[in-house]
Amino acid sequence: PRPAPPVMIYLRPWLTTSGSFKLRSCQPVKFIVSSIRKPSMAWLSVTLITHLTLLVVPQGVSASQQTPEVNGKSNAQLTTRCSSIWLNDTWNDTLIQRFRGCNIVEGNVEVTSLSNSLPYMPLSVLANISEITGYLRLENLGNLTELPMPLLRLVRGQQTVTKTLVFSESRDYSVIIGNASELDKWPFPQLQEISSGDMLLYDAPKLCNVDTIDWEDIQNRRVNGVVTHNVGRDGNAFCQACKESCGGYCWSAQLCQTRSLKSCSSACAGRRCLGTGVFDCCDSQCVGGCYAVTDNTQCVGCKTYQNSNTCVDKCPSLDIYDSNTFQYVPNPDARYILGSQCVLQCPDTMFRDGQVCVDSCPAGKYSNDSMVCLDCNGVCPKDCVGGDFNSTLLENLTNCTRIMTYLKISRSDALAKDLEVLASVRYIHQYLEVSVVKTELKSLSFLRNLEEIAGTVLDVEKFALTVVSNDYLEELGLNSLRKIHNGKIIVNGNDKLCLSVTNEQLVAAGVINSSSDVIFFSSCGSQTLCHSQCNVSLGCWGAGDNQCLACQAFDDDGTCVANCTAMDSDRLLVANAATKKCDVCHKECAVGCSGVNPDDCVACKHVQDGPFCRPRCPPTKYANSTGHCTDCNAVCKDGCSGSGIHMGRGGCKNCELFLLNDNETSVVECVARQSGCPAHKYAHVVSEPANHPFILRHVCRECDPLCTACSGAGPGNCGSSSNCLNASNDDICVASCPIKKYLSPNGTCELCPLSCGEAGCQLITTNTSSGCGKSSCGTENTDNTTNLLFGQVECISCPYISIINGSRVCVATCQADQPIVNASNHVCLDHCYQLSYNINGTNFCSSECPDEKPLLYRNSSECHEQCPDDTFVASARHCNDCASECQRRDGKPTCINGSSLIGSCLNGCKNFREDEFCVTSCTEDRVAITEGPGHPTNSDELSQKCVPVVGDVTTGTPISTLSTTAVAPSANLSLAVSG
Repeated sequence: PRPAPPVMIYLRPWLTTSGSFKLRSCQPVKFIVSSIRKPSMAWLSVTLITHLTLLVVPQGVSASQQTPEVNGKSNAQLTTRCSSIWLNDTWNDTLIQRFRGCNIVEGNVEVTSLSNSLPYMPLSVLANISEITGYLRLENLGNLTELPMPLLRLVRGQQTVTKTLVFSESRDYSVIIGNASELDKWPFPQLQEISSGDMLLYDAPKLCNVDTIDWEDIQNRRVNGVVTHNVGRDGNAFCQACKESCGGYCWSAQLCQTRSLKSCSSACAGRRCLGTGVFDCCDSQCVGGCYAVTDNTQCVGCKTYQNSNTCVDKCPSLDIYDSNTFQYVPNPDARYILGSQCVLQCPDTMFRDGQVCVDSCPAGKYSNDSMVCLDCNGVCPKDCVGGDFNSTLLENLTNCTRIMTYLKISRSDALAKDLEVLASVRYIHQYLEVSVVKTELKSLSFLRNLEEIAGTVLDVEKFALTVVSNDYLEELGLNSLRKIHNGKIIVNGNDKLCLSVTNEQLVAAGVINSSSDVIFFSSCGSQTLCHSQCNVSLGCWGAGDNQCLACQAFDDDGTCVANCTAMDSDRLLVANAATKKCDVCHKECAVGCSGVNPDDCVACKHVQDGPFCRPRCPPTKYANSTGHCTDCNAVCKDGCSGSGIHMGRGGCKNCELFLLNDNETSVVECVARQSGCPAHKYAHVVSEPANHPFILRHVCRECDPLCTACSGAGPGNCGSSSNCLNASNDDICVASCPIKKYLSPNGTCELCPLSCGEAGCQLITTNTSSGCGKSSCGTENTDNTTNLLFGQVECISCPYISIINGSRVCVATCQADQPIVNASNHVCLDHCYQLSYNINGTNFCSSECPDEKPLLYRNSSECHEQCPDDTFVASARHCNDCASECQRRDGKPTCINGSSLIGSCLNGCKNFREDEFCVTSCTEDRVAITEGPGHPTNSDELSQKCVPVVGDVTTGTPISTLSTTAVAPSANLSLAVSG
């Protein structure tokens, strides 16, 4: 159904009975029978050659087409490639077996023209397909409800289908779904990318969610790349909305669409991704997304080439540059290019055109026996069938280099210009005859490039070369003829032909094997007509300097010359004394050369790399001012144009590591990643902002100001303590050590001895302590004391000082034998001769009370925070006793001053109240009476009051004569009689 270009098969003598050829299916074959040495077999029909076996191999799955590739799981497995798949009603088990298990289709997938009566379809062949390089066409699907391709992620669209429809203009489609009335599920719910071509959906009324699929994400942001007609829409009886978690994008109500392009960070620069972050971008060599963002082994498909399980921008070259020899040498890791694959060898059925595997050599090239395409030297080799010359044969012999039969030009009226078509012929397999030519044919120079006549079949079984009865022939003109392998030469009846060669000369030149093989008849006799530059002793084919059988001096590409002098600056010559030829200097030579190699040049046309002239320097070098290739600086990546380490002209083409300007907008210089960033900088991958000009590039950034060197941002990434400008505290560089720590000699902040307290300590750097006037301090002892030693630490101030054996020693707390602290100098004392007080459990001794306990009690030496209940604060911050007449109450203050005035006694009078004073007893002219609660100081108890003696206030009887009278509780006043 899709014929490939024809293949020409040549039957050569070395073909054996077991020989076979591999052809692609449906490929027409044109047979050319050649080199059959038995004349009787020359024109046998191909069908009669019983020993030829044609093995026609369908282009399907084969072992040679299996390559390892990561499939998105944790490990790589074998990926199977196959050619185009067509499935329809004519499928068979053989066809299905051929494609089963295929992962990557290098071609197209078509499922078409299915009848409703089809019992089942072998759809399993589609289940493993993850990539299609061409198009996907699903049309006329009958009553098929689903066509699962669950792994398909990438349709490249390298081939498309052009369609013009009544509802759409002509477009090139790479995905088509149509005439599928029962299809109600999307075939490819994992599809990530349609690289090229539009999508056509028509007459699929049950295919829903067309509007909930982000086609622009799939089609690389192409707008209006989907043509639809009569397909399911949201809201009809068949379609349901996406579930909420899909965010509005789904293939079905429960199956969300995974968008891998439009949701990506701008840092991805058009690449697909697995998330929205700058580090979620797929590798630049991925196409169709990726399974993980780790590297280029996790791609859905490869953007350019796949080398084993890795996506690369180019396959490993066949040659690599050897800087020691200045030459390119075979690369042990070389790979050939087969489509989008890097392969170790081209398939046996393909040719090698440089690094590329091809079905046939391109124009301008031919293949050798190793199936390698080589540049043609002029006309490309072409084998043709000769015969008797006529206009039809003339057309068939165009650009022919090898006539695999004979060539006979006899009784012809062909003009010399018509015969020029034979100028490309270099070899005749059987014989050549030129006879009885009626036109003015003066020379056989139209065969000037003929080099050999094999003579496998001879004219009249004798002659390999026959030139007879040509009335106008003046010279043979067979410039290049150097060998007749079998048969004789006859030259006769050519009235104007004057021969300039003898039998013996032809034997001497090696053209023929024996002088008896030549029959010459010439009207000119043995007249010498050879050019002066010919070797006269060997003769010539004619009078020109290009007709010599051998040259007197030098042969310049078939022309004899006296010396090898260049006539053209683009074609410099050098004389080869051994071969007596003018060799052409290498094309990169200027002025001249001493040989044909690029290291034989007198001067170079372009550049010189070591001893060799080259058209350009290798990628790792640049041409200096003298044209010599010089190594790029080691910091450069992808080559350079000069010795500079900056990016741009005269510097690097790219950097491994970028040293940027202060605002990170341009490159100052390149840095070698191996050697790292310069001092006070660290290597960093730019992750934000997303529009940073060097996003995701490796750049050098300034270390924290507290670091002298670092491995990352901030003072915690300075590395060792030696990289801290001032000090290192818990592996973080700081401007100074915190309280309770000191700077050690190795630059770290170390804990001060506990005995140094809150003020901390410092390193002693001289023999005289700068801060030990208050203490002898240094290393901490087991008894919680500290001694002063040079090169160690001293307390900036001691919490407490203990006098031990006459030495002042810092202690965290005063010991039991010295429990009291001198408040003025924190010296521990065994007793206090001044004022004492306790704060937080520590006993202090001082000349005055502190603010926390400013009060002295009853002129004692103990300081109090407040006065006792039966005292009051005097003006001299002392606690004085209340008047003895004031009443005491537990937990309540007694007085406000030392007066016995009722207003000064806060709890009332202890004994009696007389007028405004509290008294111990009433005066002589007074008598005590009892008052109820509340008098006079709101006391809740009864009180005694001294009142004057005035007699019975009721009867007038004197008190001395009155008896004791009880007073009701409610009465305000009662009398008490004593004595």
